[in-house]
Amino acid sequence: MLEWLTIGAAVGTVAGSFGARGWLLELASHFRAQYALTLLIASTALAWTRQDGLAALTGGLALANVAYLWPDCRGGLSPRPASPRHAPSPGRVPQTYRLLVMNVFLWNRASGRILELLRRISPDLCLILEPTPALMRALEPAREAYPFAKDVARDDGNGLVLLSRLPLEGVEVREIGRKRLPAIIARLRLAGRPLTLIGLHPHSPLSPWRAASRNEQLLAAARLAAEQAGAVIVAGDLNVSPWSPVFRETLRASRLRDSRLGFGLQPTWPAWLPAPLRIPIDHCLVSAQVAVHRRQVGTGIGSDHLPVILEFSLDDRNRCQTPFKAGKVSDTVCRVS
Repeated sequence: MLEWLTIGAAVGTVAGSFGARGWLLELASHFRAQYALTLLIASTALAWTRQDGLAALTGGLALANVAYLWPDCRGGLSPRPASPRHAPSPGRVPQTYRLLVMNVFLWNRASGRILELLRRISPDLCLILEPTPALMRALEPAREAYPFAKDVARDDGNGLVLLSRLPLEGVEVREIGRKRLPAIIARLRLAGRPLTLIGLHPHSPLSPWRAASRNEQLLAAARLAAEQAGAVIVAGDLNVSPWSPVFRETLRASRLRDSRLGFGLQPTWPAWLPAPLRIPIDHCLVSAQVAVHRRQVGTGIGSDHLPVILEFSLDDRNRCQTPFKAGKVSDTVCRVS
């Protein structure tokens, strides 16, 4: 079994490097952590049996995957809370806000676990993906704490709901991409500063047409984000990993950054597997005006996804230092100046 896993990991490592050339190749780019783990085990076993040539080859391929993971690995695999990534200036205590993003799973009946998470986390903003009308009725006890909401609950897995404790200056549902999937666009003002929150849930890339639909919606959302004045957050189950060329293109087009950087891999799917075997496909992408103080993965809620919790503040003085270099997205930190 180790031999077959090693061959698969080696093929996936090479194939994923050409992800921009086709659907299946792009699909292979999502499993860098799994490839690295398998190849490191194989390299150790081969070295133990004195097969030095194969050990060196598999070790080299493992390191190639680690190079993709390195910006995230600096924070580890764990979903534990991290220290503030973007520290405020001395003497300044910024107002922080909490965003909860959770794909609740279309057939989820564990409404009690979702209510408990809402009670424990007490987010200012909550984006719910795949909610059904029946689930939202079960979550009615929590709705009183969120007087501002936009409900697009549906029975087809394409529903979205935004709950907010904070007044919304405007909120709309816009169908974007070829398949006209809904996205929620909410505008609000935090401590006098404007914020646009874009919530979406593109198709999973399990076929060529679904991958094309996902790519179109992601790029449409990226262009929309780039047009906004003030701070922007794009959040949701984006069905794409950070190592995909589609993800990198989304960051380039939107001029946003991945809020995970420096906080670890934070894999969210599938929830029933241990952390090293999951992949991070639930995201919060943030603009330069958003300072990320804490980002973590929550506990299970009866879904195939784990929720993401983002604690952030806004500051117009935030600046991103050299966010783009040589056509690639940099992992340079945006700091409060």
